Amino acid sequence: MGNYMNRKIRLALAGLCVAAAAVTMGTYVPPPPPAPHFFDYFGDGSEPDPSPTGTITLGGDHSYASFTVNAGATVNIVEDFNTAPSSTLIVRSPGTCTIAGTINGRGAANPVYTIGGVGGGGGGSPTAAGLQALGVISPSLDFNGGAGGAQGNPGGSGQDGTPLSSVIKTFIADDLPSTIDSSGGMPGGAGAGAANPFDCHNAQPGNGGCGGAGLVLVCREIDFQSTAIVDLRGQDGFAGAAGPNGGGGGGGGGYFFTYAIAYIHSPANSGTVLLDGGAGGASGGITAGAGGGGSAGWSRYY
Repeated sequence: MGNYMNRKIRLALAGLCVAAAAVTMGTYVPPPPPAPHFFDYFGDGSEPDPSPTGTITLGGDHSYASFTVNAGATVNIVEDFNTAPSSTLIVRSPGTCTIAGTINGRGAANPVYTIGGVGGGGGGSPTAAGLQALGVISPSLDFNGGAGGAQGNPGGSGQDGTPLSSVIKTFIADDLPSTIDSSGGMPGGAGAGAANPFDCHNAQPGNGGCGGAGLVLVCREIDFQSTAIVDLRGQDGFAGAAGPNGGGGGGGGGYFFTYAIAYIHSPANSGTVLLDGGAGGASGGITAGAGGGGSAGWSRYY
């Protein structure tokens, strides 16, 4: 009798354990990953709030007492290799960052490090292949974009850029101090026949489009209002010159990272954030290939 009762008790306890495990497994939600240490510092607030009402140009790393982009105002992100980070606007503030207007970094970046979207390859021609989109994520990690279209008659089209993998995004986020110094989306590769293939800013036929700029807001409080627009899209590739010339690849979209102790409104559920890659440029003729499209950039809101 005693053995029988013990067996029933053991079976009952086992059933309870299984039920408890099922409940636990069904309701457990892993906590979000902690923000990288890059976001630990809100800055010293030494710069006054620019609070534009028209259009201004900003770039580099700033420490504002507060930061306001008023409705109807525009902040254009400019690339400046004399001011790190050259292709990104970083705003730190121990106050409130209020974004009600537009921050525009579309097609602004021809960076050293490319931690945004991936550029498309340039189109090929009967006499030459198009150029691959190229980038470096960090001093230890090269990363190539879409391959150029093959030489042939007709020349091949450039390949589209492939979005960054989650593993690479994690690497970037964990290593931001060393990757963000000169960073934006990857420019597209130039098409065969482009006269100046390595400067996406010159807007010449067959050139690849520039990448979208980077934007980072590290503020004690963020109010991203419904009228806010952040445009970090990659630039479209340029069409090849008339004749057997390939089109340029589209630039990759940029990136948008935010960190705040409190969000009045978050970019995750308010305003508009544009991170698309640029379209590939058309070929200059039927014997050449078009450029590939750039991939979208990415965002993280901590």
